[in-house]
Amino acid sequence: MTYKLRHIFKFSLFLYTVTFSHAHSAEVVRITNGEWMPLFSKSLKNFGAPSKLVSDAFLLEGVIVDYDFFNWNRAYKISERGDWDGTIGWPDSNKRRKTHYYSELPISTGNWVLFHRKDLKIKEYTTENLKKYIFGVTLGDWAMDGTDEFTQALNSGSFKIRKAAKDKHMFMMLSHRRIDIFPQQIDVGKFQIEQLLKNKRLNEREVQNITYFKKPYRKMPLYLLLSKKVERNKRLIKMFNRGMKKLIDMRKNN
Repeated sequence: MTYKLRHIFKFSLFLYTVTFSHAHSAEVVRITNGEWMPLFSKSLKNFGAPSKLVSDAFLLEGVIVDYDFFNWNRAYKISERGDWDGTIGWPDSNKRRKTHYYSELPISTGNWVLFHRKDLKIKEYTTENLKKYIFGVTLGDWAMDGTDEFTQALNSGSFKIRKAAKDKHMFMMLSHRRIDIFPQQIDVGKFQIEQLLKNKRLNEREVQNITYFKKPYRKMPLYLLLSKKVERNKRLIKMFNRGMKKLIDMRKNN
């Protein structure tokens, strides 16, 4: 067994031991989740890397996470009401901070880029030279969250916007020239394009004509949120923050 595999095995064995020792006495926290492949999904192992990170951090504090999946708007609303303890995978927002405790550290951070057709021939993007194009925004999407210059321009009405219910519709609209630019997290966007090709919603020629600006226009950290309507959550968010720091230290040492 290699040095790296040995340490991965030790780390996994430790978490298993913690799980077993707390199995009958652990506190349970109920977290809403949603579909956003390849980061969050009911079909992914451990529901995706960020979900596993949250589970592992809580586990180190003797808390077991119970996830269930909803559309993202509902996932947030039922957490906001306190029907569930919290919700996973949200960017920073003054509005959301009024109703939720935020984790100190992000559970995931990704680059956001502007996808477009190659035939647009855009060499450089600034707010000013993109005003002639039509942007696609998914309903309830995180594309409208953020304090960066470009996102603020989206919110202020500086750009022409068309909306659709799902991301996959946006890439089809992009290919069919109903929109010109689609802001999306880079890993998510690439995955969605691959799926559209696989499911024959786009053909090879259409996929080859989709590209993106190599320079990200923002980084978007995503956090765990615990509802302020749930009395114990002030304590639980502190436990999670401790667990995250322990987890980071353990991973550094392994």
